Amino acid sequence: MFLQLDEVYTLTVISNGQTYTATETLKSVAPISEIVQNNEGGITGDQVEVKTFFNDPEVAENYYMFKYKYSNKAKLDYQVSDDRFFQGNQFFSLSNNEDLSAGDQINVTHYGVSKTYYNYMNILLSIAGNSGGGPFQSPPATVRGNIINTTNFDDYALGYFRLSETTSGNFIIQ
Repeated sequence: MFLQLDEVYTLTVISNGQTYTATETLKSVAPISEIVQNNEGGITGDQVEVKTFFNDPEVAENYYMFKYKYSNKAKLDYQVSDDRFFQGNQFFSLSNNEDLSAGDQINVTHYGVSKTYYNYMNILLSIAGNSGGGPFQSPPATVRGNIINTTNFDDYALGYFRLSETTSGNFIIQ
């Protein structure tokens, strides 16, 4: 079975007498065209910055998720973006790891995501971000994904059923 871009797919899970369903649309992603390093990045101009470029398609409203995996740290960095301000132009995702040094390796993955998943991740990333709070701070609101318990609507599942086309690249800091 081959998945088709812009098709809607449904997931059904039956567990302990409960039926959960979710639907999602498989979205495309623009291929990575170039990864570049700037040794004078950041606000102070003394950080290593890595930009991963791609050409956003002109005719479609697109939403993206970017994942950066570093060889020098265990935590992955995620970002989301929409093409509202760069529709049809070249744009980039940006590494925000301030501890990069020569020889460190970066794996970058770009995902094409739906608007609803973009909104979901945007909320999660803002809650989990470095903007204060701690590990025991409660989220300001319940973050619900697209998985619905059709047996008992009030007993909702955590998480999100997502489909994405991906593109990735590897880079070694010079």
